[in-house]
Amino acid sequence: MCKPIIKCSRCEEEFCNGLEYRWHYDKHLDEWWAAEDKQQYIIETTTKRHEKTTYSFWQSIRRRLVGR
Repeated sequence: MCKPIIKCSRCEEEFCNGLEYRWHYDKHLDEWWAAEDKQQYIIETTTKRHEKTTYSFWQSIRRRLVGR
């Protein structure tokens, strides 16, 4: 079993090497290519990740401020 070093920015699946990740990411490229509205696909698939990242960012800021 290897230690995951790469996390997919679209679905957060983790990979042990770049080749596995590259093969995986092709799935997302195929989804984008098949999407009728490509811009909407990007918005929908990145918003989930962005909201989670933004929320955890503000949580970390809050912890730092409250901890003072």
